[in-house]
Amino acid sequence: MNGARKLPLIRRAGLSPGGQDLENVLVTDCLAQTPWQGASEVLAAARKCVSALKVRYCLDHDRLVPKPAELPEELQQSGFGPPVVRRAYIAATGWLSPAELKRRFPEERGAFSFPLVLKYLADVHLDDGPRTMELTHWDLRRLESRAGTFAASK
Repeated sequence: MNGARKLPLIRRAGLSPGGQDLENVLVTDCLAQTPWQGASEVLAAARKCVSALKVRYCLDHDRLVPKPAELPEELQQSGFGPPVVRRAYIAATGWLSPAELKRRFPEERGAFSFPLVLKYLADVHLDDGPRTMELTHWDLRRLESRAGTFAASK
C-alpha cells in the first residue's frame, strides 16, 4: 500500500475459457505505474509472492503469459526496429493473427479467463538483416521497449 492506494500483485485467473482451472498469477500492469514503478520494495514483494505461491504465469494487460525468462543471446544486441507480430500462439487454440486474437478475446469485461499466449511469430530486424522468429511475450516487450528508446534517442 502507498497511503490509500493498494497494489494488487496476485490475482486468481482461469487458464482456459470458462475459467474452471483457476491459478494464482502475477499482475504486471500495476508494476509499471506510478508510484509503484521501479520501487525496490514492490519488486521484492512481487518476487516473494511468485516464490511462495509458485506462480507460473503473469497477467499482462489482457493476456496470460508465462513468467519472464532471459532474453535470447541473439536478441540482446540486435533488434533496433520495432518487431512486427504476425501470429500469436494461444494454448488450446493454436496460431491466431493479432486481429483474430482481439476478436476472440476482447478486452476484459469482468471475466476471469484470459487467453494464455505462449509465443509470438514476429518479424525482427537483427544486425544481419530482417528475420522471422518465435518470441516469448517478454522478448517482444523488451524489443518494443528498446525500439522505443532507440527511436526517442534519434
